[in-house]
Amino acid sequence: MNFSKRNGIEPPKQIQNKSMGEDLRNSLWNVFFKPDIYDDDIGNIYEIRNNVVYQIWTGFLKNPVDEFSGSFYNNHTFVKNIFLQDTWDKVYELLEFIAKKLRYNEIFIDKCNKILEQEYASYRFVDDLITPITNEIEIEEIEGAIHSDNQQIHEHIKLAVTHLSNKNNPDYRNSIKEAISAVEHICRKVTNESTLDGALKKLKNNNLLLNNQFIEGIEKLYHYTNGKEDIRHSLMNESNVEFEEAKFMLVICSAFCNYIIGKISKLEEPLNK
Repeated sequence: MNFSKRNGIEPPKQIQNKSMGEDLRNSLWNVFFKPDIYDDDIGNIYEIRNNVVYQIWTGFLKNPVDEFSGSFYNNHTFVKNIFLQDTWDKVYELLEFIAKKLRYNEIFIDKCNKILEQEYASYRFVDDLITPITNEIEIEEIEGAIHSDNQQIHEHIKLAVTHLSNKNNPDYRNSIKEAISAVEHICRKVTNESTLDGALKKLKNNNLLLNNQFIEGIEKLYHYTNGKEDIRHSLMNESNVEFEEAKFMLVICSAFCNYIIGKISKLEEPLNK
């Protein structure tokens, strides 16, 4: 915090939710414009950057290909205008597009997240999607599950993030269903049991779950998503499902998958024999 903010001379920044101030826009543009997000080991960084601008022109804006010509410096103005003048959601859409087009997007995503944090934006990159999650520990748990070696966990959690981060039409119900499906999959996979209940009991018997309350907690979350056992607010009624529930389920299911994977990795023999 700078001198002015510490001494109450300059008011603190407000959280930028569904908005984007000038400082945030300029800083994100600077991330894209500076060449240090491009890996020069694979060729000319300016050629790489020009190619990204070309893809923004043709793939993001859907402009005629024959109207694009020249170098990055002759063509970057239209990209700059999106960053500085377009609607806040369009800027986030562009960031996602750029992250997917860059061959080495980790640097770009990391730099963008630092700017989003500094400018109090209520969004962060999780993997290559802009999501309304700002807690760094929560992001680490979700990304840990997404980058799991287990393909089905990867797909379930990735879909859960996709449903949650859809700015125009978020699908909280299906985000929750995908998140809990990842839990069901990893439990059944590592135990070779046909039901989640049987899998949880096997995990408990092998001291991989802490206690009966732990098992009951996971079971209740699972039954909540399926509307079983007279759960009053089942997912059959979509109006009861909001962002807070979907975010909670995404984070806790990701963390549980990471927990089980970590515990299983320490066993001398697998449980699914």
